[in-house]
Amino acid sequence: MKDWQNLVVSPQATVLDAMKVIDKNGQGIAIVLNAEGILLGVITDGDIRRGILHEIPLHATVDNVMNSKPRFLPSKTTKNEALQYLEKHKITHIPLVDENLKITRFIALTDRASEVAQINTVVLMVGGLGTRLGDLTTNCPKPMLKVGGKPVLELIVENLKEHGFSDFIFCVNFRAEMIEEYFGNGSSLGVRIRYVHEAKRMGTAGALTLLPDDVEGPLLVMNGDIVTKVNFSSLVDFHLQNPGKATMAVRKYDFQIPYGVVSTDGVSITGIDEKPIQSFLVSAGIYLIETSCLHYVPKDSFFDMPAFFNLMMKEEKGVQAFPIHEYWVDIGREDDLIKAGSEFESFNSEKKI
Repeated sequence: MKDWQNLVVSPQATVLDAMKVIDKNGQGIAIVLNAEGILLGVITDGDIRRGILHEIPLHATVDNVMNSKPRFLPSKTTKNEALQYLEKHKITHIPLVDENLKITRFIALTDRASEVAQINTVVLMVGGLGTRLGDLTTNCPKPMLKVGGKPVLELIVENLKEHGFSDFIFCVNFRAEMIEEYFGNGSSLGVRIRYVHEAKRMGTAGALTLLPDDVEGPLLVMNGDIVTKVNFSSLVDFHLQNPGKATMAVRKYDFQIPYGVVSTDGVSITGIDEKPIQSFLVSAGIYLIETSCLHYVPKDSFFDMPAFFNLMMKEEKGVQAFPIHEYWVDIGREDDLIKAGSEFESFNSEKKI
Protein backbone atom coordinates (compact mmCIF):
# COMPACT_ATOMS: atom_id res chain seq x y z
CA MET A 1 0.00 0.00 0.00
CA LYS A 2 1.72 3.18 -1.21
CA ASP A 3 -0.21 5.83 0.71
CA TRP A 4 -0.05 4.29 4.18
CA GLN A 5 0.93 7.71 5.60
CA ASN A 6 -2.75 8.65 5.22
CA LEU A 7 -3.49 6.12 7.97
CA VAL A 8 -1.29 7.79 10.60
CA VAL A 9 -2.50 9.51 13.77
CA SER A 10 -0.44 10.84 16.66
CA PRO A 11 -0.69 9.50 20.24
CA GLN A 12 -2.25 12.85 21.21
CA ALA A 13 -5.11 12.35 18.73
CA THR A 14 -8.60 11.70 20.03
CA VAL A 15 -10.82 8.72 19.30
CA LEU A 16 -12.87 11.05 17.11
CA ASP A 17 -9.72 11.97 15.15
CA ALA A 18 -9.00 8.27 14.58
CA MET A 19 -12.60 7.70 13.47
CA LYS A 20 -12.24 10.41 10.85
CA VAL A 21 -8.98 8.92 9.55
CA ILE A 22 -10.50 5.42 9.38
CA ASP A 23 -13.63 6.67 7.61
CA LYS A 24 -11.61 8.70 5.12
CA ASN A 25 -8.97 6.13 4.18
CA GLY A 26 -11.44 3.31 3.57
CA GLN A 27 -8.99 0.71 4.95
CA GLY A 28 -10.68 0.24 8.33
CA ILE A 29 -7.49 1.02 10.25
CA ALA A 30 -5.36 3.85 11.70
CA ILE A 31 -1.68 3.64 12.68
CA VAL A 32 -0.40 5.40 15.81
CA LEU A 33 3.16 6.77 15.41
CA ASN A 34 5.07 9.04 17.76
CA ALA A 35 6.99 12.14 16.66
CA GLU A 36 9.99 9.98 15.69
CA GLY A 37 7.82 7.77 13.49
CA ILE A 38 8.00 4.76 15.82
CA LEU A 39 5.02 2.38 15.77
CA LEU A 40 3.07 2.61 19.03
CA GLY A 41 -0.09 0.77 18.03
CA VAL A 42 -2.94 0.38 15.58
CA ILE A 43 -6.64 1.14 15.79
CA THR A 44 -9.11 -0.85 13.75
CA ASP A 45 -12.72 -0.16 12.96
CA GLY A 46 -13.57 -2.90 15.46
CA ASP A 47 -11.51 -1.21 18.20
CA ILE A 48 -13.55 1.96 17.73
CA ARG A 49 -16.84 0.07 17.91
CA ARG A 50 -15.78 -1.79 21.07
CA GLY A 51 -14.80 1.54 22.59
CA ILE A 52 -18.28 2.90 21.89
CA LEU A 53 -19.86 -0.12 23.60
CA HIS A 54 -17.61 0.48 26.62
CA GLU A 55 -18.70 4.14 26.68
CA ILE A 56 -15.23 5.53 26.03
CA PRO A 57 -15.81 9.21 25.14
CA LEU A 58 -14.90 10.38 21.66
CA HIS A 59 -12.68 13.14 23.09
CA ALA A 60 -10.50 10.56 24.89
CA THR A 61 -7.02 9.98 23.47
CA VAL A 62 -6.40 7.06 21.14
CA ASP A 63 -4.48 5.01 23.73
CA ASN A 64 -7.88 4.20 25.26
CA VAL A 65 -8.85 2.11 22.22
CA MET A 66 -5.65 1.22 20.36
CA ASN A 67 -3.95 -2.14 20.25
CA SER A 68 -0.55 -1.34 21.77
CA LYS A 69 0.89 -4.73 20.78
CA PRO A 70 0.03 -4.95 17.07
CA ARG A 71 1.31 -7.64 14.72
CA PHE A 72 4.17 -6.59 12.45
CA LEU A 73 6.78 -8.18 10.23
CA PRO A 74 10.46 -7.30 9.62
CA SER A 75 11.15 -4.93 6.76
CA LYS A 76 13.00 -7.64 4.78
CA THR A 77 9.74 -9.62 4.41
CA THR A 78 8.66 -9.92 0.77
CA LYS A 79 5.21 -8.88 -0.36
CA ASN A 80 4.21 -12.48 -1.10
CA GLU A 81 5.40 -13.60 2.33
CA ALA A 82 3.40 -10.81 3.94
CA LEU A 83 0.27 -11.72 1.98
CA GLN A 84 0.66 -15.38 2.99
CA TYR A 85 0.94 -14.26 6.61
CA LEU A 86 -2.26 -12.23 6.28
CA GLU A 87 -4.10 -15.19 4.77
CA LYS A 88 -2.85 -17.58 7.45
CA HIS A 89 -3.80 -15.33 10.36
CA LYS A 90 -7.04 -14.04 8.78
CA ILE A 91 -6.13 -10.37 9.06
CA THR A 92 -6.24 -7.66 6.40
CA HIS A 93 -3.26 -5.37 7.15
CA ILE A 94 0.30 -5.69 8.42
CA PRO A 95 3.07 -3.08 8.89
CA LEU A 96 6.65 -3.96 7.98
CA VAL A 97 9.13 -2.31 10.34
CA ASP A 98 12.89 -1.88 10.71
CA GLU A 99 14.91 -2.62 13.85
CA ASN A 100 13.74 0.70 15.38
CA LEU A 101 10.05 -0.10 14.85
CA LYS A 102 9.76 2.45 12.07
CA ILE A 103 7.40 1.45 9.28
CA THR A 104 9.06 0.84 5.93
CA ARG A 105 6.03 -0.61 4.13
CA PHE A 106 2.40 -1.41 4.83
CA ILE A 107 0.78 -4.44 3.19
CA ALA A 108 -3.02 -4.60 2.82
CA LEU A 109 -5.00 -7.66 1.80
CA THR A 110 -8.16 -7.11 -0.25
CA ASP A 111 -11.06 -7.07 2.18
CA ARG A 112 -12.53 -10.55 2.20
CA ALA A 113 -15.71 -9.42 3.97
CA SER A 114 -17.02 -7.81 0.77
CA GLU A 115 -16.54 -11.12 -1.04
CA VAL A 116 -18.59 -12.82 1.65
CA ALA A 117 -21.24 -10.12 1.30
CA GLN A 118 -21.85 -11.06 -2.32
CA ILE A 119 -23.63 -14.25 -1.29
CA ASN A 120 -26.10 -12.37 0.88
CA THR A 121 -29.54 -11.16 -0.09
CA VAL A 122 -30.48 -7.60 0.88
CA VAL A 123 -34.08 -7.05 1.95
CA LEU A 124 -35.13 -3.40 1.86
CA MET A 125 -38.33 -2.40 3.65
CA VAL A 126 -39.82 0.28 1.38
CA GLY A 127 -43.56 -0.04 1.97
CA GLY A 128 -44.06 2.66 4.62
CA LEU A 129 -46.38 5.64 4.26
CA GLY A 130 -43.98 8.35 5.50
CA THR A 131 -46.83 10.27 7.15
CA ARG A 132 -44.45 12.47 9.20
CA LEU A 133 -43.26 14.06 5.95
CA GLY A 134 -46.72 15.45 5.22
CA ASP A 135 -47.43 16.55 1.65
CA LEU A 136 -44.04 15.32 0.40
CA THR A 137 -45.24 11.73 0.59
CA THR A 138 -48.87 12.16 -0.39
CA ASN A 139 -48.19 10.75 -3.83
CA CYS A 140 -44.58 9.61 -3.46
CA PRO A 141 -43.20 6.79 -1.30
CA LYS A 142 -40.64 8.04 1.18
CA PRO A 143 -37.69 6.00 -0.25
CA MET A 144 -38.21 7.79 -3.59
CA LEU A 145 -37.62 11.25 -2.12
CA LYS A 146 -34.43 12.69 -3.55
CA VAL A 147 -31.15 13.46 -1.81
CA GLY A 148 -28.37 14.85 -3.98
CA GLY A 149 -30.53 14.45 -7.06
CA LYS A 150 -31.22 10.74 -6.54
CA PRO A 151 -33.90 8.80 -4.66
CA VAL A 152 -32.79 7.71 -1.18
CA LEU A 153 -33.42 4.11 -2.25
CA GLU A 154 -31.00 4.44 -5.17
CA LEU A 155 -28.29 5.78 -2.85
CA ILE A 156 -28.81 2.77 -0.60
CA VAL A 157 -28.48 0.31 -3.49
CA GLU A 158 -25.37 2.03 -4.84
CA ASN A 159 -23.73 2.04 -1.42
CA LEU A 160 -24.46 -1.64 -0.84
CA LYS A 161 -23.22 -2.52 -4.31
CA GLU A 162 -19.86 -0.95 -3.44
CA HIS A 163 -19.62 -3.48 -0.59
CA GLY A 164 -20.26 -6.45 -2.87
CA PHE A 165 -24.03 -6.90 -2.57
CA SER A 166 -25.88 -7.63 -5.79
CA ASP A 167 -29.10 -9.47 -4.89
CA PHE A 168 -31.94 -7.23 -3.63
CA ILE A 169 -35.55 -7.75 -2.61
CA PHE A 170 -37.79 -4.70 -2.19
CA CYS A 171 -40.77 -5.18 0.14
CA VAL A 172 -43.27 -2.72 -1.33
CA ASN A 173 -46.76 -1.48 -0.51
CA PHE A 174 -47.61 2.23 -0.85
CA ARG A 175 -47.21 3.44 -4.45
CA ALA A 176 -45.27 0.27 -5.31
CA GLU A 177 -45.64 0.98 -9.04
CA MET A 178 -43.44 4.09 -8.75
CA ILE A 179 -40.60 2.07 -7.26
CA GLU A 180 -40.94 -0.79 -9.74
CA GLU A 181 -41.10 1.53 -12.73
CA TYR A 182 -37.96 3.37 -11.63
CA PHE A 183 -35.78 0.40 -10.67
CA GLY A 184 -37.17 -2.42 -12.82
CA ASN A 185 -35.12 -5.59 -12.41
CA GLY A 186 -32.05 -3.61 -11.31
CA SER A 187 -30.03 -4.20 -14.49
CA SER A 188 -29.49 -0.46 -15.00
CA LEU A 189 -27.64 -0.40 -11.65
CA GLY A 190 -25.81 -3.66 -12.25
CA VAL A 191 -27.75 -5.58 -9.59
CA ARG A 192 -30.70 -7.98 -9.38
CA ILE A 193 -33.93 -6.63 -7.88
CA ARG A 194 -37.04 -8.65 -7.04
CA TYR A 195 -40.23 -7.46 -5.37
CA VAL A 196 -42.38 -8.72 -2.53
CA HIS A 197 -45.82 -7.11 -2.43
CA GLU A 198 -47.44 -6.55 0.95
CA ALA A 199 -51.20 -6.75 0.56
CA LYS A 200 -51.34 -4.81 3.82
CA ARG A 201 -48.75 -3.03 5.92
CA MET A 202 -46.76 -5.69 7.78
CA GLY A 203 -44.18 -3.72 9.76
CA THR A 204 -40.39 -3.86 9.56
CA ALA A 205 -40.27 -7.64 10.08
CA GLY A 206 -43.65 -9.02 8.98
CA ALA A 207 -42.81 -8.99 5.27
CA LEU A 208 -39.96 -11.46 5.89
CA THR A 209 -42.58 -14.23 5.81
CA LEU A 210 -43.23 -13.40 2.13
CA LEU A 211 -39.66 -13.90 0.93
CA PRO A 212 -38.96 -16.49 -1.80
CA ASP A 213 -37.44 -19.80 -0.73
CA ASP A 214 -34.13 -19.29 -2.54
CA VAL A 215 -32.84 -16.39 -0.43
CA GLU A 216 -29.27 -16.80 0.86
CA GLY A 217 -28.44 -16.19 4.49
CA PRO A 218 -27.68 -14.32 6.54
CA LEU A 219 -30.09 -11.70 5.24
CA LEU A 220 -29.21 -8.03 5.42
CA VAL A 221 -32.48 -6.31 6.30
CA MET A 222 -32.64 -2.52 6.20
CA ASN A 223 -35.19 0.25 6.31
CA GLY A 224 -35.43 1.95 2.92
CA ASP A 225 -35.32 5.52 4.23
CA ILE A 226 -31.78 5.67 5.65
CA VAL A 227 -28.88 7.65 4.23
CA THR A 228 -25.69 6.22 5.72
CA LYS A 229 -21.99 5.57 5.19
CA VAL A 230 -22.00 2.42 7.35
CA ASN A 231 -19.29 -0.08 6.45
CA PHE A 232 -21.57 -2.97 5.50
CA SER A 233 -18.61 -5.27 4.84
CA SER A 234 -17.51 -4.81 8.47
CA LEU A 235 -21.07 -5.53 9.60
CA VAL A 236 -21.13 -8.85 7.72
CA ASP A 237 -17.68 -9.75 9.03
CA PHE A 238 -18.77 -8.95 12.61
CA HIS A 239 -21.89 -11.10 12.29
CA LEU A 240 -19.98 -14.09 10.91
CA GLN A 241 -17.33 -13.87 13.64
CA ASN A 242 -19.86 -13.85 16.49
CA PRO A 243 -22.18 -16.66 17.57
CA GLY A 244 -25.52 -14.82 17.54
CA LYS A 245 -28.25 -15.63 15.04
CA ALA A 246 -29.20 -11.97 14.57
CA THR A 247 -27.24 -8.72 14.65
CA MET A 248 -28.67 -5.25 15.13
CA ALA A 249 -26.71 -2.17 14.09
CA VAL A 250 -26.95 0.39 16.90
CA ARG A 251 -25.89 3.99 17.18
CA LYS A 252 -25.29 6.35 20.08
CA TYR A 253 -28.07 8.83 20.78
CA ASP A 254 -27.55 11.70 23.22
CA PHE A 255 -30.49 13.33 24.96
CA GLN A 256 -30.05 16.51 27.00
CA ILE A 257 -32.50 17.04 29.83
CA PRO A 258 -33.44 20.75 29.60
CA TYR A 259 -33.60 21.21 33.39
CA GLY A 260 -31.39 20.86 36.43
CA VAL A 261 -31.76 17.29 37.72
CA VAL A 262 -32.03 17.23 41.51
CA SER A 263 -30.83 14.32 43.64
CA THR A 264 -32.34 13.95 47.10
CA ASP A 265 -32.02 11.91 50.25
CA GLY A 266 -35.38 12.19 51.91
CA VAL A 267 -36.15 15.90 51.87
CA SER A 268 -32.48 16.91 51.67
CA ILE A 269 -31.00 17.94 48.32
CA THR A 270 -27.73 16.09 47.77
CA GLY A 271 -26.85 17.40 44.34
CA ILE A 272 -27.97 19.32 41.28
CA ASP A 273 -26.83 18.33 37.79
CA GLU A 274 -27.60 21.17 35.39
CA LYS A 275 -29.02 19.99 32.05
CA PRO A 276 -27.24 16.62 32.02
CA ILE A 277 -26.79 14.61 28.83
CA GLN A 278 -27.92 11.01 28.83
CA SER A 279 -26.59 8.60 26.21
CA PHE A 280 -28.37 5.58 24.80
CA LEU A 281 -27.74 2.99 22.12
CA VAL A 282 -30.65 2.96 19.66
CA SER A 283 -31.51 0.79 16.67
CA ALA A 284 -30.15 2.06 13.35
CA GLY A 285 -32.72 0.15 11.27
CA ILE A 286 -30.08 -2.24 9.85
CA TYR A 287 -30.01 -5.95 10.71
CA LEU A 288 -28.36 -9.24 9.77
CA ILE A 289 -30.58 -12.27 10.32
CA GLU A 290 -30.01 -15.97 9.72
CA THR A 291 -32.74 -17.46 7.54
CA SER A 292 -33.14 -20.31 10.07
CA CYS A 293 -34.79 -17.77 12.40
CA LEU A 294 -37.46 -16.50 10.00
CA HIS A 295 -40.03 -18.97 11.32
CA TYR A 296 -40.21 -16.87 14.49
CA VAL A 297 -41.96 -14.12 12.50
CA PRO A 298 -45.75 -14.72 12.59
CA LYS A 299 -47.38 -15.09 9.18
CA ASP A 300 -49.88 -12.58 7.81
CA SER A 301 -49.37 -10.23 10.75
CA PHE A 302 -48.01 -6.77 11.47
CA PHE A 303 -44.68 -7.42 13.20
CA ASP A 304 -41.83 -4.99 13.84
CA MET A 305 -38.13 -5.68 14.33
CA PRO A 306 -38.06 -4.81 18.07
CA ALA A 307 -40.70 -7.49 18.66
CA PHE A 308 -38.67 -9.96 16.59
CA PHE A 309 -35.46 -9.30 18.54
CA ASN A 310 -37.31 -9.50 21.86
CA LEU A 311 -38.71 -12.87 20.80
CA MET A 312 -35.25 -14.06 19.74
CA MET A 313 -33.86 -13.07 23.14
CA LYS A 314 -36.71 -14.88 24.87
CA GLU A 315 -35.92 -18.01 22.86
CA GLU A 316 -32.22 -17.58 23.74
CA LYS A 317 -31.19 -17.64 20.09
CA GLY A 318 -28.46 -15.07 20.59
CA VAL A 319 -28.62 -11.50 19.37
CA GLN A 320 -25.77 -9.00 19.27
CA ALA A 321 -25.18 -5.29 18.77
CA PHE A 322 -22.93 -3.83 16.09
CA PRO A 323 -22.20 -0.20 17.06
CA ILE A 324 -21.88 2.20 14.14
CA HIS A 325 -19.97 5.45 14.21
CA GLU A 326 -20.32 6.37 10.54
CA TYR A 327 -22.68 8.97 9.09
CA TRP A 328 -26.36 8.01 9.49
CA VAL A 329 -29.65 9.87 9.08
CA ASP A 330 -33.22 8.59 8.99
CA ILE A 331 -35.41 10.54 6.54
CA GLY A 332 -38.30 10.80 8.97
CA ARG A 333 -39.09 14.51 8.79
CA GLU A 334 -38.65 17.26 6.24
CA ASP A 335 -35.79 18.72 8.30
CA ASP A 336 -33.99 15.36 8.05
CA LEU A 337 -34.41 15.37 4.28
CA ILE A 338 -32.96 18.89 3.99
CA LYS A 339 -30.11 17.98 6.37
CA ALA A 340 -29.25 14.84 4.39
CA GLY A 341 -29.27 16.81 1.14
CA SER A 342 -26.81 19.42 2.37
CA GLU A 343 -24.53 16.85 4.00
CA PHE A 344 -24.60 14.68 0.87
CA GLU A 345 -23.27 17.62 -1.13
CA SER A 346 -20.49 18.06 1.46
CA PHE A 347 -19.48 14.40 1.14
CA ASN A 348 -19.31 14.71 -2.64
CA SER A 349 -17.18 17.86 -2.39
CA GLU A 350 -14.73 16.10 -0.05
CA LYS A 351 -14.40 13.19 -2.49
CA LYS A 352 -13.48 15.55 -5.32
CA ILE A 353 -10.72 17.28 -3.36
